[in-house]
Amino acid sequence: MAPHRFIVSLSLVGLIVAGCAVGAVAPTPRRSVTPKPTKPTASTMPVTVGASLAPIPPGIAFLTGKVKLVSDHGAGIVSNNGGAVIANNGAGVVANNGAGFRLQAQAAESLLAEAEIAFVDAAGLPIRGADGQPVTARTDREGRYELRPAPPAGNMVLKVKLWNGGELSAILAGGAADRAATLDVDTASSLGAAFVLGRLVKGDQALLDKLPAAEAIRLTRELEASRELLAASPTYDAAQLAAAADELRSKAPAVDEALKTIEALLLGQKKLGDGQLATRVPLNRPYGVAAAPDGTLTIAESGLGRLRRVSPDGLMITYADAGRGLVKKNFIGVRDLLRLPDGTLIVPSLGDRTVWRIKPDDSLEKIYAADFAPWTVARAPDGTLYVGGKGEHPDNKLRAPRWAAVAPDGTAREMPLVGPGGNGTVASIVVAPQGGLYMLRVIDRDAGSALYHIPPAGEPTVVTDGLELGEDADMTIGPDGMLYVSETGTERVLAIARDGTKSEVVGPAAPAGAPKIVEPTALSMGPDGTLYVSDTATARIYARGPAGVWRAVAGIDSDAPLPDGNALPLNSPSALAFDGQGQLLIAENGRHRVVRYAGGRLETVAGFAQGFGGDGGPALQARFSGLAGMATRGDEIYLLDAVNGRLRRVGADGIVQTIAGAESTTNAEDLASYPAADLSLRSVIGLALAPDGRPYWTSASRQQVLRLGAPDRIDVVMGKLATVQPAFADVLAHALPEGQPAREALLHTPTDLIFDPKADPPVLFVADAVHFQIRKITGLETDTPKVEAFVGRGPATFTTLLGSPDTVARDAHRLEADLVVPGGLCFDPQGNMYIGEMGTRRLDVLSELSGAGFDLSGLPAIPPRIRKVAVDGQVTTIAGPGGKFFTDPDAEDALVMPTAIAFAPDGRLIIADPGANLVRILPAGSF
Repeated sequence: MAPHRFIVSLSLVGLIVAGCAVGAVAPTPRRSVTPKPTKPTASTMPVTVGASLAPIPPGIAFLTGKVKLVSDHGAGIVSNNGGAVIANNGAGVVANNGAGFRLQAQAAESLLAEAEIAFVDAAGLPIRGADGQPVTARTDREGRYELRPAPPAGNMVLKVKLWNGGELSAILAGGAADRAATLDVDTASSLGAAFVLGRLVKGDQALLDKLPAAEAIRLTRELEASRELLAASPTYDAAQLAAAADELRSKAPAVDEALKTIEALLLGQKKLGDGQLATRVPLNRPYGVAAAPDGTLTIAESGLGRLRRVSPDGLMITYADAGRGLVKKNFIGVRDLLRLPDGTLIVPSLGDRTVWRIKPDDSLEKIYAADFAPWTVARAPDGTLYVGGKGEHPDNKLRAPRWAAVAPDGTAREMPLVGPGGNGTVASIVVAPQGGLYMLRVIDRDAGSALYHIPPAGEPTVVTDGLELGEDADMTIGPDGMLYVSETGTERVLAIARDGTKSEVVGPAAPAGAPKIVEPTALSMGPDGTLYVSDTATARIYARGPAGVWRAVAGIDSDAPLPDGNALPLNSPSALAFDGQGQLLIAENGRHRVVRYAGGRLETVAGFAQGFGGDGGPALQARFSGLAGMATRGDEIYLLDAVNGRLRRVGADGIVQTIAGAESTTNAEDLASYPAADLSLRSVIGLALAPDGRPYWTSASRQQVLRLGAPDRIDVVMGKLATVQPAFADVLAHALPEGQPAREALLHTPTDLIFDPKADPPVLFVADAVHFQIRKITGLETDTPKVEAFVGRGPATFTTLLGSPDTVARDAHRLEADLVVPGGLCFDPQGNMYIGEMGTRRLDVLSELSGAGFDLSGLPAIPPRIRKVAVDGQVTTIAGPGGKFFTDPDAEDALVMPTAIAFAPDGRLIIADPGANLVRILPAGSF
């Protein structure tokens, strides 16, 4: 059952503002409370906490008392039980501070047995007693508790976690009155009002939610006006409560209508985890790290190009992001950060091949537009900026190391190649204290790599070679001139002296206390000598202080227990599916794992770190890299392991196998010449299983729809092979004739695909993202499948965008509607299709997920939407501008990039939004 947030009375608001610093306390997320018939005496509904608490007089070492539920048993409006502890977290409708609403029936008390009690501050951090331990307790079967030591006086938050998973949170306003050593905690609830809500929002969701202020006011008003309509107050019985809820809704149509406007539920950390401890916020491939003298840490998330900041007290904020950041920019593919003494940040962005400068006043400007992928930056004392990275050889097959020098006036010059061979990457450059530069030149893990010293004059010399480095290796230098290198091929961080002598800082031979780091990449040295190491495989960042003590500073530990009800952290959810029991599965592109959402918790079912491995073994010990599409068949899970170029399956027995794909980058036109095990499946996005169980997927690099053939071959279903991504101008000229052979058709960035669940023979639908159309493929059982348009005007929409962009939001018949970059697809049981329309605002997210580039110059910014294509062909908007949900594209809860959608067995619509790091759930019957 899902609780909801509502507007509270002015007396409550006044108490909160007076009791705590303004802005210090945000509304605490709510959790559902699932009824448990075997224990009817405990609260199974959303409740409101109320108690009279005051500072503890000197000499009281601990508190004792009881925790009780005081209920009106279904009066329709939540009442309060007075006192200084006030909350609407978990309350069905509204709570107030002793005025306005009263108990509508005789109060009944029940003890809350086996509940956990804790005190936290406004930031969610535990309140600690004199012994330094968190102040917590647990009630016994009689509801009794004992707090040792007692919490200190002052403002804080009281949390009561119930035996059945529900959680109550309340602001505890410290007062001046004396407090006895015995303190009873009372709660209040309206079971009837909670059931009104529960009848609409089905299932045990235990999610964060948000109700728009206008709708909260309206629903509160309608419920207050209708509360006398209940003939009698029902007893605590599920059937009677449900009947009372239906009675109220039937007698008060305004209440019924108000309930239909409930906003979507949110699974994940709202606001990207801002304000949370950095060690409780998931990171998306952290590659760059830079520390300020005051201890503030800036982290570059390569996957989605965000810059995050960790304050000296350990709290996370989003510094640079097009949606939530102070700097409205994403630096897709960022691999390095450089902080200058005046606070300026230098940021190389692979996505646009540009090096950017963020000034101390947070303004942004370009420094250097490179003709290669900028990987690393360093700044010499004379102000010269050195940029290293990789380009392409003329044969377009090998990576070519490149680097350039950019003078303070902006003049750039190409620098000569350092070291032998013409392939590889300039992975890292740092300034040498004795003059000149150090360069980490990566060839590959087999051929070996080397660390060079490049003097101000003369030839470069090798400091050490034979390093086992991937192209994401990094280097930094300590105050004593010691070099540190992340040797990604061996899970080690090496300390390298000027004479080439090596020792391990991280790895099997490292000193005791060093963390186990799976994929050490970004390194940075703080002004105080602190060494920062990023583990991109587990998306965590560690620090070794000057005294040699290690600690985790950012990123959540996937092996640790999940945080409490404040969040269910997700990391770039990229795909959705349901298992054989109808439970939601979420593929996390940013943490390379699959999680199951059930009972208000996230449970990992496959993957533990980035990389490749685990075939033939348990899924929880397997490694994936860049999960894209996901599909299920009973309890089997099929996954596109995109960066690894493979299609993998997790069997019902939990064992992982690769069923197609390889590390090879073969892009052969004649796929029939190659076994499925020899072809790379890079830049794949969408995945679907045919009725016969065969996997079909989309390839953004080939611009094709492919399927696993027999025996062990990959067949082309649709699309001509594309070796070069067409520009938008070329797309405008594309003709998309109807009824043509599918293998001759043109695709531009096919994203998702889905089978018509009712069609026989099978019919496949493909989201042709940059042709702005949903395509329909028939004849899949023949040698010559055909393709035709199903939804969208296709390339004609470009003309509309350039001429009259405001008209693309209009609803129309399916072949007259405008779709702007369609993505995720799903059907409901009635045959209605739903489309995640990604728009043009944040195609950098799609570029990152697909490996395809997008030139957005000249196109207006169109926000994302969710569209519904009814069985009769009418297209309507249900979310985003023009719809019911998320109508403001600039709001904090706006859609960012709905890349995948799914229709739940219980009627809810699920939306994966990696741009916002959320999974959004629209209540059944509300769209």
